Amino acid sequence: MQKTKKLIYVVFIVLLILGQVTLAFSKCNRVLKNGWMNNWEPYVFGTPDKPSGLDTEILDAIVTGAGCKLVFTQNEFPWARHLAMVRNGKLDFANAAQKTKEREEYAYFIGPYRAEYYGIFIRKGEASKFSLTKAEDLTKINFKIGAIIGYNYGEKLNSIFEKMKYSVQRVPEKKGDINLMNRHKLLANRIDGYLASTVDEILLLKKSK
Repeated sequence: MQKTKKLIYVVFIVLLILGQVTLAFSKCNRVLKNGWMNNWEPYVFGTPDKPSGLDTEILDAIVTGAGCKLVFTQNEFPWARHLAMVRNGKLDFANAAQKTKEREEYAYFIGPYRAEYYGIFIRKGEASKFSLTKAEDLTKINFKIGAIIGYNYGEKLNSIFEKMKYSVQRVPEKKGDINLMNRHKLLANRIDGYLASTVDEILLLKKSK
C-alpha cells in the first residue's frame, strides 16, 4: 500500500508568541529540558548524558544556536505523559510531535523539520491476502490494525481510524521497542497488521533477526 507521510515538529511550552521565538531565544541563557525517548534509531539513541541521532542533532542545533543548553531527563516517559509534562511545565519541549488543535492550546510549534513515513506491517506471505493499495482501502475490508495508545497518526489516518472503529486496536508503547506488543499480537494472529514508522521499524526488525 502507499506510504503515508506526516510532518514532524518541535513542540515548545508556551513562553512567547511564535513570531518572537527567535528573538527570545537569542537572549536565552537557561537550561532547557526534553524528555528522553530511549533508543529510537535513527532519530534518538545513546544515553541521556550522551545522546545521538538525527532528531537529537537537529534539536541541539536549535537550542545551542539560541544560546541555551539542552538536557534530557534520565527516565523515559510514555508519549502521552511526555506531552502532559510539556503542558504542565515540567518539560520545556518535545520533538517528533504533530501539530493538532488540542496541542496548540498549550504549546507552540517550530517546523516541520522532517517528514516521516508510515506503513502497515503484516505477516510474511500475506501481502496478496489484502487488497491494500492506499490508506483509504482499510475502511473497505475486514482488517484489524494495531496502533499505539496516545499516538497521533495525522489527520488522514486519524479519520480512517474513526471509520474503522473497533478494528483499530491500540496498545501501550514499550521502552526501546515501541511496537513490541503489536508485533506479538501480529504473530499470534490477533491482528492483521500494525502501523509503524517505516524507517525505524525496518531497522529494528533487521536487528532482531
